[in-house]
Amino acid sequence: PPTGPPPPPDPPIEPTPPVIEPPVIDPTPGPGTSTLPDIVLPTAAPENPRECTIWGDPHIVTFDGVKGNWYGRGIAWIVRSDTVLMQGRFKPTPFTNGRAATDAIAIGGPFMQGHTLKVSALETGDITWDNQPILTTFPSEFSNGIATITYNSQGRIVDNAMANLPRKIVHADLPLGVRVSIMRWSH
Repeated sequence: PPTGPPPPPDPPIEPTPPVIEPPVIDPTPGPGTSTLPDIVLPTAAPENPRECTIWGDPHIVTFDGVKGNWYGRGIAWIVRSDTVLMQGRFKPTPFTNGRAATDAIAIGGPFMQGHTLKVSALETGDITWDNQPILTTFPSEFSNGIATITYNSQGRIVDNAMANLPRKIVHADLPLGVRVSIMRWSH
């Protein structure tokens, strides 16, 4: 039989984010870029809306209520359907002791009629519509007939660890009844 102390445990395995096709965060249009085909979309919101919550490094409650944590860095799908595309970018921060935290959220897909909304953390980027800054003052509102997006201090906090920080929340009312609230924090 072996003697001495047991061997150290294996380091935790970080999940690898999926390959992103087509990218929503940091798209690089150029030669050969195609437009989306004509798609007939539903015109009404679903009868039974569902909620998904993602925060921090990230903690996740899925649309069907499953809870989990993911500390990997990179870009990962939050919603990936034929109609709605949402991605998150996760990067290490000093606040999370090097573990990845939510750094940006991007929303696109056919339901956005070829447009993309991106919301980044306070010090790593802006709030953009088609890569053009919007909501550059606080509070503010942006509306263009496709989306109504407000930036204010109203809303529910999902993590009590942030209760003492100023609330800076982006609320997006998007086509098909999709509603998204994104809290912008400093890393």
